[in-house]
Amino acid sequence: MADVENKEYLDQSDLSDKEDAETLDLSPFQVDWLDLEFADCSQKLGISALPGNANLFGYIPTGKYSTNYKAEAEALQEAPKVLVNSEATHHAKVVLLTDARSVLDALDSTKCPEVNALAQAITTLSLTASKLVLQWIHGHVDIFGNDVADQLAKEGGMMEQIQHNPSYNEAKTLINSALDCHWRQEHPQHKSKDAIHKLSRAEQVTIFRLRTGHKRLKHHLFSRFKIGDGPNCPCGANHQDAQHVLQDCPLLDDARLKYWPEPREMNQKLYGSALQLGITAEFIYASDLTI
Repeated sequence: MADVENKEYLDQSDLSDKEDAETLDLSPFQVDWLDLEFADCSQKLGISALPGNANLFGYIPTGKYSTNYKAEAEALQEAPKVLVNSEATHHAKVVLLTDARSVLDALDSTKCPEVNALAQAITTLSLTASKLVLQWIHGHVDIFGNDVADQLAKEGGMMEQIQHNPSYNEAKTLINSALDCHWRQEHPQHKSKDAIHKLSRAEQVTIFRLRTGHKRLKHHLFSRFKIGDGPNCPCGANHQDAQHVLQDCPLLDDARLKYWPEPREMNQKLYGSALQLGITAEFIYASDLTI
């Protein structure tokens, strides 16, 4: 029975940029290891397996309701099944390359029964191989075989997907993913790394109120709560809202010119860099407006 190793080929912290990842040297495996195996899943949840030195290809559907984690696990599980039936891998050194780091971590844990079938498939392959290594690689980089595996994954995703009853954890993941996708579609301006988190608490409150419209400018107070003598700005030109204050109010022309010598779009003032957001907050403070 071959020893089974689970190691990282290149840690995320070792990658200075994508170019470094694209120049990975896999020659230690390609020279005297008989098989290179790539496993991947697509957004449509098909999976693939590609041994580098053997003419073996495979892809299967993973079900109508399947998480990426499950699809990656099944891809890695399918690979040993393909290889164990190939005489080319008998008594050979075999390495399984995958970017599914969470699946490899689960194999190291004793609290993840969902990968028991994968562990069994790996054990079966280890009985015929002289050495077996599970190797993590960085995803979405130009590594030999990876592009083919990606294409096979897409073909698997186009197959008829059998409907099965998902587990509680799978259902929870799928529901959260669907809600997150819907929210992002409804908020296209949202950035996962929003610069607002780099501001002080007071600045965050100011920017957040300007973004949402829930602020103490006259238009919001009057239209929502009937507070004040009306929605119009003291300048008389328009309603006093964020757009008017930041872009148009003639009473604030001098302040705008001071903080923005060059014209800036509303999107930059409310969703730009931390520096741009800070300038917007400073402009509001200097204008003596209560937000």
